[in-house]
Amino acid sequence: MDTEKLEMEMLGFGCPSCVYTIEKTGRKIPTITNISVNLANQRIYIEHTGNRAEIVRKISEIVNRIGHEVRELPSTATA
Repeated sequence: MDTEKLEMEMLGFGCPSCVYTIEKTGRKIPTITNISVNLANQRIYIEHTGNRAEIVRKISEIVNRIGHEVRELPSTATA
C-alpha cells in the first residue's frame, strides 16, 4: 500500500507539551507511519497508509482533547 502525506494546520497553538502529546498519541494509530509537529509553523506532518478522512478525524480528536483546533490543508502528493 502506498504511503500518503497529509499536512494539517494547528490553530492557536504554542505548547511544547502539546506537541509531545500529539506525536506520542498519533504514533499509536496503526496506519500512521510517521508524524511530526512543527511548533514554529504550526503544522502537523503525517505519513500514513490508511483512509485519509479517518486519519484527519483521529488527529482532530487528539488535538481537540488538548483544547486546540486543527484543519486539513490541501492534499500533497503521495510518496
